[in-house]
Amino acid sequence: MNFIKILLFSLIVFYSSNAYAVSFPIKPIAGNFITDEAQMISTEDKQAINLIAKNLLKEQQIPLYVVTINSLLEYDSIDGIASYAIELFNNWGIGYKTHNYGILLLISKNERKVRIEFGANYDRRFDIDAFKIMNNFIIPEFKESNFSNGILNGVKALDTLARGIELPKREIPKWFYPLLVIAILLIIGIAFSLFKSGRKGWGWAFLAGIGFLIWMLLRSSGRNSGFGGGSGGGGGASGSW
Repeated sequence: MNFIKILLFSLIVFYSSNAYAVSFPIKPIAGNFITDEAQMISTEDKQAINLIAKNLLKEQQIPLYVVTINSLLEYDSIDGIASYAIELFNNWGIGYKTHNYGILLLISKNERKVRIEFGANYDRRFDIDAFKIMNNFIIPEFKESNFSNGILNGVKALDTLARGIELPKREIPKWFYPLLVIAILLIIGIAFSLFKSGRKGWGWAFLAGIGFLIWMLLRSSGRNSGFGGGSGGGGGASGSW
């Protein structure tokens, strides 16, 4: 009898926890740094934000993502925007495990809440800066319903902040460059041999395979994606309008 009670209690706890499991928006594809479910950003400003974020990732290896949602409740979040920002940050893996300096700007339209969340390696050093960005560049525009402009201003300010911080560069794995050199030498050698012999068929297919390997190696350097297993919790600031 006790066993049955324990089993029933366990089932209730299991289904209750899953019924309220937090969910998340779909990650943007590589080269896109915006998820605008609440449709708060104009097409022109999206282009400007993506360009800023793309250059920041390429030049400083710091990914910056902007997410707008209609409501936290749509994603079963009941703990507020600060907690959800960390959960979203971790779920997407913004930043890198060895270079955890990602930035997330999250807006929940219906709750009228905004959150700037930093990667864990920032270690709460820039909470005051985030607070100033929130209250000087974002919230004043939001109060006038200039959402797109406020988001763009916030992104520009975060870009300036990130570029002004002396951060260690992201480490490239030690195997990366030797393997890249070997792959390039293989391509040169095989291509020379094929041209010399005039052969067709599998040799060129093999060459294409090595070319694909090089492409994958370049992607693994992290320059094309801001999702590398990073985590939030490094501080930030919240605001409302």
